[in-house]
Amino acid sequence: MRISLAYLLIMPAIIALHQDLAAQGSSVGGLPSSRVQLLLDPSDRNPYAKQEVPKIEVKEELTDVESEESRITAVLETLRVVGRTRSETGWKVLLGDLILEADRELPPLVDGQTRVLRVVDIFDTMIEIEWVTTEPTETPKRSFIPVRLTPAVATALAGSTDAAPVVITRTAEPITSASDGLPTTK
Repeated sequence: MRISLAYLLIMPAIIALHQDLAAQGSSVGGLPSSRVQLLLDPSDRNPYAKQEVPKIEVKEELTDVESEESRITAVLETLRVVGRTRSETGWKVLLGDLILEADRELPPLVDGQTRVLRVVDIFDTMIEIEWVTTEPTETPKRSFIPVRLTPAVATALAGSTDAAPVVITRTAEPITSASDGLPTTK
């Protein structure tokens, strides 16, 4: 019978460990009688159980929180002036896809709109809109929409580290000539 050297070296350590465990009285640890008893009350919360979230009853009323005026104002704030031209009667402005002229009513901006809006005047820098009222004693509300037709930065491209970033802008005027051989637009 051939016994390896590793077996001969480790066997005394295993025998010593076995004798220590036998001296303690158990190979697992302590005896059940030596453990502390934990008494649980059935009403105590189990920390491992899924918690039930108490339901809060909320009375939902079927009311329209958003008024017609606030919906119209929200639409007006999202529209941008994209063009303007001078006509015989004054300025005409393209607000989103709406063509506005002074002393004309705006088409309905929201579904079921009952309020009437009228363009009072169009200036170089703003459009004045009046909320038409049926009562002659009531002062009508007025809204102002800015007219900004200057070019704006659309995309800033990262350039080399020693130069400023390349900026691509929208131009207000069409390209009429090109010195580098590119086709021209009119």
